[in-house]
Amino acid sequence: MSLEEGKDASSTPAPMEETASNATLTEPPQEETTAPAATETKPEDTTATKEAAAASPAEPAAAAAPAAVPAEKESLHAMKELQNPTAQRQMDDAGDDDEFDIAALTIEEALAKFNTTKGGLTSEEAARRLEQYGPNALPETETNKCLQFLSFMWNPLSWVMEAAAIVAIVLSNGPQPYIFPNSQWNQFDSSFDSGSPDVDGNPPPDYPDFIGIVLLLIANSCIGYYEESKAGDAVAALMDQLSPECYVKRDGEWKTLPAKDLVPGDIVTIKLGDIIPADMKVLEGEPLKIDQAGLTGESLPVTKSPGDEVYSSSVVKRGEIDCMVHATGINTFFGKAANLVGSTEEHGHLQQVLSAIGLFCMSYIGLWIVIVVIVTPSAYTWYYRGIINVVLVLLIGGIPIAMPTVLSVTMALGVNELAKMDAIVTRITAVEEMAGMDVLCSDKTGTLTLNQLTVDTPSCCGEFTPSEVIRSAALAAKREGDPDAIDKCIAEAAVAQGLNFDEWEETHFFPFDPVGKRTQATLKHKTEDNRVYVVSKGAPQVMIDLAWNADEIRAEQEKQIDDFALRGLRAIGVAEKHGEDGKWEFMGLIPLLDPPRHDTKQTIDEAQRLGVSVKMITGDQVAIGKETARRLAMGVNFHNAKILRSEFVEGIPIVDIVEEADGFGEVFPEDKYRCVEILRHSKRGPFGGNHVVGMTGDGVNDAPALKAADVGIAVADATDAARAASDMVLLTPGLNVIIHAIIGSRKIFQRMKNYAMYACATTVRIVTTFGLLCVAFQFSFPPFMVLIIAYLNDGTILTISKDNASPSPTPDAWRLKEIFSIGANIGIWLTLSTVVFFIVIIYTDFFDTVAPKMPELMVKDDPICYFYESTTAQSWGAANGFAECAAGSISDACTAVLRAAHSAMSPDLRYAPENDCLSAYQATYGNNDIGRRLNAVIYLQVSITGQLVIFSTRSRTFFFQGAPPSPWLMGAVALAQLVATFLVVYADWPFTAIAPIGWGWAGIIWVWSIIWFLPVDIVKITTLWILYGNPWKAASQQRLMLSMAVNGGASHLGSRAGSRKAPNSRAYARASAARAAARASRR
Repeated sequence: MSLEEGKDASSTPAPMEETASNATLTEPPQEETTAPAATETKPEDTTATKEAAAASPAEPAAAAAPAAVPAEKESLHAMKELQNPTAQRQMDDAGDDDEFDIAALTIEEALAKFNTTKGGLTSEEAARRLEQYGPNALPETETNKCLQFLSFMWNPLSWVMEAAAIVAIVLSNGPQPYIFPNSQWNQFDSSFDSGSPDVDGNPPPDYPDFIGIVLLLIANSCIGYYEESKAGDAVAALMDQLSPECYVKRDGEWKTLPAKDLVPGDIVTIKLGDIIPADMKVLEGEPLKIDQAGLTGESLPVTKSPGDEVYSSSVVKRGEIDCMVHATGINTFFGKAANLVGSTEEHGHLQQVLSAIGLFCMSYIGLWIVIVVIVTPSAYTWYYRGIINVVLVLLIGGIPIAMPTVLSVTMALGVNELAKMDAIVTRITAVEEMAGMDVLCSDKTGTLTLNQLTVDTPSCCGEFTPSEVIRSAALAAKREGDPDAIDKCIAEAAVAQGLNFDEWEETHFFPFDPVGKRTQATLKHKTEDNRVYVVSKGAPQVMIDLAWNADEIRAEQEKQIDDFALRGLRAIGVAEKHGEDGKWEFMGLIPLLDPPRHDTKQTIDEAQRLGVSVKMITGDQVAIGKETARRLAMGVNFHNAKILRSEFVEGIPIVDIVEEADGFGEVFPEDKYRCVEILRHSKRGPFGGNHVVGMTGDGVNDAPALKAADVGIAVADATDAARAASDMVLLTPGLNVIIHAIIGSRKIFQRMKNYAMYACATTVRIVTTFGLLCVAFQFSFPPFMVLIIAYLNDGTILTISKDNASPSPTPDAWRLKEIFSIGANIGIWLTLSTVVFFIVIIYTDFFDTVAPKMPELMVKDDPICYFYESTTAQSWGAANGFAECAAGSISDACTAVLRAAHSAMSPDLRYAPENDCLSAYQATYGNNDIGRRLNAVIYLQVSITGQLVIFSTRSRTFFFQGAPPSPWLMGAVALAQLVATFLVVYADWPFTAIAPIGWGWAGIIWVWSIIWFLPVDIVKITTLWILYGNPWKAASQQRLMLSMAVNGGASHLGSRAGSRKAPNSRAYARASAARAAARASRR
């Protein structure tokens, strides 16, 4: 495609008519790739270091580079063939279909094509192009709001409820076992209401239950949709804080701008650790190394020289250079590939836990449904309408329909809480891993120390003076942009000693890279006839190896390095040479002091109390790490990281050494990765599992270790590459923010566990209660009242996402065995409370004695039995030829009347009564005042105890020892039970099958429920004892954690004494004690 040539490329850029992304996207030029082994300069490999140092630091050991790798070429070519031709045009007003090859253009031709200069675009022109081309971002997939809402109805738990709704409306037609249509029975008691049966005695479809289930599903979806949308907006706002930025030249000045504001023609500088924000053409400068693995799949970095192209999403591994943007957003190679592939759905560990809990609940419900379906027709000759009513009760009451919503909303709101602690979570399920993290591998610089370096007195070599050493080091430092802490402190020291940078002209600068471990600058001294100096600073060993007399000075300088290290000082080596062809002269060592943070020691103590072992991972010498660890009381069992490259060290497995180590020094990026992998697969974590490992990092070479760790933590001011590989990004430096994040994550996780335990207890309680009452006592509870329980429970339990929670004193995990065991035992205990209450009401006169003026609930007081006891029954029976009634006994009279009713019924409505009045009552169950009042009593007792148990599952000890419930939770429970109480006291709604019971019965139910609730904690603690041993020790630990939460997090722990043992596991406690003893012996 032909583009209008700029009339004057050197003048202010004119509006660009068309963009170079209309050009044919050709294969990049064949690049050299350098294997990591050829580029790494390791302390113990002095020969390789020395040879590599002779070359430019940007290209160490370049001669060893292998031939070009065709994988990059093939991958990019395949992508080109997939491109949509229309997507190749960024200009909406493109006038023709001619294409050009951007790679074939020279730098000057490319600048002219895009009507820009090396001075960049003006702000006005950039704004015009941004409006024309759109932001430099991939288009977000728009979620269909209707489908998002309906998704809350599309999961296994909702399917069960939807099936229950279908059962209520379709399969509920048919005769009920306790109705006697077409018989003379109903003429004697008007309370025998068959529900307006049809001519065959069949009641209509169960419309109230059907409508109630549908409304419950809709209400759950509405709440879930609202809460998830609100939480999602909050998380999106947090992620905006992590949006990448870049260094752009606008109006002739370098400015930091969001990467999304880039437009074709912008001039951008990229450096080590940056993720390339757009497709760009490299301008003049030294070659750099680019990792294109995310784009081409090729693992080895490629070299990019001036005139080459670099592609969006690639990572700068070495070097620094200016580039010109030629394609943004969807028009980049990465954008086209992402657009074609689309997004993939991830299923995290939380989804697996949801599935496991859902399977537990549905399996338990299914078991009781089978029991009911088998027992009731065979033992009691019930018919399918009555059986279906019981099945509906078990399904509606047993399915934790709100579980997906509660857990996901709890997680999302928790992420927002962590953000307030300056810890932004980039992978939401990382909250689980953070709560369970038991090993933290931490950087020293900036995390354990202040990263506020100060220059101590230099050690000089030969005739050099301290001021000359500091001057050369400052000249070898980065001046423009954002220099690191070392460059900044050295430059400040040099300026303080009188260095004038204006006297020096920098012609070339090689930035620091983690492989070469040094910087280098070529300069001309303006006052010395432009005499050329080449200066370099970096790791001491590297700088010594660089010197022409390295062998002569090595022993003395290494002794000086060790002396500095014993004082906790980090040494920087400095060298210079005169002219490009001169010999390197080692000038001396600059000691830098990086003091520990004032709160680091206290924070490490707190971490250990939390069951988290902190291991220092540093690139500094072992002696420096050991001295820093000594000051922080971390333990001084330090090793050189090179031992991580072996499986055995002096016959000892490396896993044993890593387990007991307090830290590693002289660490290379691959060593960090190796350390993480050893710990993650050691099988020596809490409860006999693997460790959950956290790793902090800030550089591009930390990315593999951050990605491999269970929780990758990018510290403050980390590079884009480190942030992209991390699960959590810290906005504040220091270890303290990590400890706050651990406590916050455990609180979030505890809320989710509390709800999961409550959901299991509720399922077991509802299903066992009504299944047992049906099988043992032929009691059929109205399904509509279970719907009322579900409405009130679900509305209440949503507030648990904002509840106060006591963080676990030890690394936490789901431990489904614990959740299922405690939930099942609590559910069975609550079932016992209801069944005993039912028996006392039905078979005894206990409550008549306690409160004789309350409405009667005993069966013997039913009008039916009054009728049996009267002479009217015998007279009526004799008049109708029922000789059995003349026998005289009440029992015989009851039997005679039931037999008469049976004989008058149609053949398919069989009923086998017992010889007592209870059978007569059960034959008309729920259709008279006493039956409806009994339903109301059972409803209120189940509702109260069911919600009181929330307060027990919130704590692993006694409910009053945990964090106080939040006002949200307390208010919701109080409101729900107030509604339930008023409902049974006053409501007289026949379709609900309940009748008013008065305040007397309501008071008795409250007293009964509270009495039975109090031992629930004994049941819970006994279960924990059986599972883990003595849980009483956990009480003091949980009170300690509560104190931390109330007093603002980790900082409160510093003055508290306490065991470092994990209280919930004998095995974990023994392991913790052994580690503590080992550290003590080493000290």
